[in-house]
Amino acid sequence: VRFAVCRAQELDRAVPADSTDAVFSVAALHWVPATDHAGMLGQIRRVLRAGGLFRAQFGGQGQIAAVKAILDEESARLGGGPAGWFFPAPADYRALLAAAGLAVPDDGWVRLLRQVRRFGTAGQVLGWLRSQTFPAYEPQLPAATAPEFRRRVEERAVAELRRADGSYDLDFIRLDLLVRPS
Repeated sequence: VRFAVCRAQELDRAVPADSTDAVFSVAALHWVPATDHAGMLGQIRRVLRAGGLFRAQFGGQGQIAAVKAILDEESARLGGGPAGWFFPAPADYRALLAAAGLAVPDDGWVRLLRQVRRFGTAGQVLGWLRSQTFPAYEPQLPAATAPEFRRRVEERAVAELRRADGSYDLDFIRLDLLVRPS
């Protein structure tokens, strides 16, 4: 078994063509800008041997929608933009896969999976926001506004996302796929 550590957009620099039986990715590809996916998928196709597979799961259409709405609104209010995340719909991603020479075989799929992640306390939600979402937004914000952005998002998330029992359920919608070279 050989592992290559590289940016997804630079796979063909780290892995020789037609040398790999499988490419796996878990919870990472939504961080790759949408404009880079076509090229990245082409590189995945080039490194796969005939009969190989590409298996991935990452944020899909509808991912963290309630939290994302708060983040997007507060970022825009402070002069920033949306995060660079890419949460595609299955049909859109199928088109990218096909253009790259990757097909959905009889034993494969491209689908959305809904996963509810329960956070039992406000502290757990805040920890997740601080580690997983703020780094996606702060590069788009004027630097001086980052503390205000964090404060506003934290206040709103704790107030607006709390369930009656005091917990926080967040929708994680994953694009789940298993494809092979066509």
